[in-house]
This record gives sequence, C-alpha cells and structure tokens, in this order.
Amino acid sequence: FIYTNNDQGQLKFFKPSIENVSASFEEGKLPYVSCSPKFDSQGMYSHLTGFTKTEKDMESSSYTYQNKYLIKSGVFRPTNFTVEDCDSGGVEKAVKAKAGQMFASCCSYSLTVVGHTDKKGSLYHKGMSVSLYSPGAMVYRETKFMVNEVTFKRSDTEGNQTELSLILPESYSGELPDVL
Repeated sequence: FIYTNNDQGQLKFFKPSIENVSASFEEGKLPYVSCSPKFDSQGMYSHLTGFTKTEKDMESSSYTYQNKYLIKSGVFRPTNFTVEDCDSGGVEKAVKAKAGQMFASCCSYSLTVVGHTDKKGSLYHKGMSVSLYSPGAMVYRETKFMVNEVTFKRSDTEGNQTELSLILPESYSGELPDVL
C-alpha cells in the first residue's frame, strides 16, 4: 500500500494499479523535457533473509527472498535483517516488502515534463502508472513505471513543469520486476 494525501490534505491509503497507464512519455516528444537515471548497485542483494526474534513462548522464524537476476548472473551477495513486531506468518510479507524497497532504490528515474496534468486534465500524483521510452536515459523500450514522488514547478523562463520520480511498479508488490 502507498500512503499520500488527497486534494483536501487528508491521509489517503491505496494500492496502485499498474495495469492502467495514465500518461505516456517519449524522448523528443512533448510533454517530455528530460529524464535522468539513478542506479545504486550497492543496495542490490542476491538473498534477503528476515528473522523474527526468539522469545520464550515462540520459536524464531525466517524467510529468504531470492533475487533471480543476481543469482542467474552468478552473484552471491546475501544480507539479513531482524523483522520487528511480527509473528511467523508475517515474515514473508516483510521480506518481500524489503525486496521491493531494494528494487526501488537500485533503479529510479527523474523525469521532467511540461505542465502539471496528464492529457485528461488530472494532476500528476504519487502512485499513478506511466510509460516511458527514453533511450538517452537507458530505457530502450516502452516500460511501465510508477510515480513515487511529484514536484510541481513554475518559473518565468520554463513555465509550468513537473518532476516525476519514477520507480519500477513491482517495488510495492513484492514481485520481481519484469524488466531490470
């Protein structure tokens, strides 16, 4: 789940839909202005293992998430962490959430576009699904992304622009990304 605020400033929780692309951007065509990638390979692990603490009335449990992208490449780079305030049934979900955070931090994009709204007139917002084709930013085919952050800008020289922080949509689902 993602949390943000609605137009009235109230807290909003929702599960984003990655199936419905709200906007498409292509390098060289408006409203696309620029796109830059951010890669952090140091945060990528082949195995993520979460452990619960052992208590006198409950045994410790664990779950290991295997990153097939690194394993397939012959990379062995494990890490582990303690899952706090969780019973044995929640360990798998906690580890998959941590894997999603790993994918979100290892590969993201900063996309600047003209205007503050999509073609339907809706403001760009956190959690919306967009597609991007930008060979200059190493996105060599049309790829779905999820908007993680939105910054609206206005200036005399550049007019209205929006900066969208894009992450892989699987970052919040605990699934392996389709593309990486």
